[in-house]
Amino acid sequence: MSDGTQKKLATTRNKRSCKRCNEKKVRCDRNSPCAACVKAGYSCTFPGPRRAPRTINRPPVSALLARLTELEAEVQQLRLKHRDSDKDEHQSSRLSSLGDNQSLHLPRKDLGLFDLPKGGFLGHNKPITYHKRVAPLIAFLHLPTTARIVQDASNGLEIDSSSEALLLSVCFAAVVSLCPDQFHSELGLEYHKAKPAYELALYQALSRADFLRSPGVLTLQAAVLYLLCARVDGDTRVVWAESAVVIRLAQSQGIHRDGKKIGLSPFDTEIRRRLWWHICILDMLCSEDQGIDMQIRPGTFDTQFPVNVDGDELEPLMLELPPERYGFTDIGLCITTSFMIKEVHLSPQLLDAVTSLKDREDRIKFVGKTLHEQYLNHFNLGIPVHWVLATITHLHLLKSWVTLHSQLSSSDSGEQQSQYMDSVFLTALELVEFAYFLQTNDVTAQWSWLCRSYKQKDTISYILDELSYRLPSPETDRAWEVVTKTTSLWRQCPLGTAVEPEMPLLELIQRADLLREGKLEREMGVSGSCTNPSTIAWLQGIWPYQDIKDINEL
Repeated sequence: MSDGTQKKLATTRNKRSCKRCNEKKVRCDRNSPCAACVKAGYSCTFPGPRRAPRTINRPPVSALLARLTELEAEVQQLRLKHRDSDKDEHQSSRLSSLGDNQSLHLPRKDLGLFDLPKGGFLGHNKPITYHKRVAPLIAFLHLPTTARIVQDASNGLEIDSSSEALLLSVCFAAVVSLCPDQFHSELGLEYHKAKPAYELALYQALSRADFLRSPGVLTLQAAVLYLLCARVDGDTRVVWAESAVVIRLAQSQGIHRDGKKIGLSPFDTEIRRRLWWHICILDMLCSEDQGIDMQIRPGTFDTQFPVNVDGDELEPLMLELPPERYGFTDIGLCITTSFMIKEVHLSPQLLDAVTSLKDREDRIKFVGKTLHEQYLNHFNLGIPVHWVLATITHLHLLKSWVTLHSQLSSSDSGEQQSQYMDSVFLTALELVEFAYFLQTNDVTAQWSWLCRSYKQKDTISYILDELSYRLPSPETDRAWEVVTKTTSLWRQCPLGTAVEPEMPLLELIQRADLLREGKLEREMGVSGSCTNPSTIAWLQGIWPYQDIKDINEL
């Protein structure tokens, strides 16, 4: 191309794109006419020499916000449809075994999901409900508040994920508290299929509530209630591991700090106290299941004990807590067990290895005396639920005494060992016998589901170890009867869900049995029945019954 031609093209080339290329947002070669317009057959015009306006032609902000709101609503609807579709697909594989006529409808508006708790909370005439079978022993929920959640769900109202998780936990607890026959008669479902279905629904509700990242009081209540019930016939090792998560989450929310010190209302303070001490009870029970120390350590919390009043005396808008009662209330078992935890299990005096035997005995005596003066002496032991709470409290006292002396008798020798060995052995038998009676008493059968979680495996291990070297006698015959009845009871829980005796315990049973057979062969004729001896002298005046037969009149 010649220099003249290039100069001519340069003079005809525009500084700005043509109007059509500018509107179409395409590249313009700025020739006149441009190649794009020539190819499309359009006339090509260029803007004038003036600078392009800076004003941007956009809709008003209000219109943009309205459109944004509309788009967000559409996206939310799509997410809900996608989530429900995934949930139904996942649950159908887990719940298909319930059958066409027995499927559990898990959406919140389905009334069938809430039949069990509804009977207790809303006054329906159901003979066995959460209110009757669970609440007297696990009492950290505020029943009037929970009743409103049940009412809203029963009326088809939408409830938030935290409330849904709490409600499903109540349903799970009610399921666990029923034996299979009772459960079938109440809902027409099979226990061993329905229980995991409720459990799955609870886990999903906790996930929707973002439990691990932002736990609240309701979701913590749901988790603690679930774990306290799941350990009854479930995998205690899994429950122990999950309890550690709950403890950490509760600490992250400051539940281990007393609400009064951080300016919370009286109602919130009391609800958090009841929740924290039930977490401590969960930790104690799970630790005993695994034979290890509690995860919660002394000095790491300052939450005070709950006030000894019934839960229906608490109101969210109350300005101060009601005056504390003496004697039985629905929170009584929590208070007596919590006192044992603080003064025995987490007592620096008892945890100190240099503390003398007498000082440790005096400490346990003090705890027993205090519990009786403030609470147990005011119980009416003719009322079954009063008797259950008193017996569980005494089981804790007896176990503390047996644990203290069995450790010393197994390590010491000489006069101290001979002084305590027989009394410890007989007290251990009393402990296991009362635990067995607590589970099998017909009058208190509606609470036996939780009572069977007090398996006393470490005490039975101690008895078996003693039987390995003790000569045949009425006391050893009685011990064999106790061990046989108790271990057989573990295998009789619903549908084989009970935890079988672990291998170390089975080995102890086998070893003690072989040694017993050899001793009986050498000591022919040494056997016989045994009458119940009274417990050791220091328990006189502490335990109101001297013999199990004294309680049969209940």
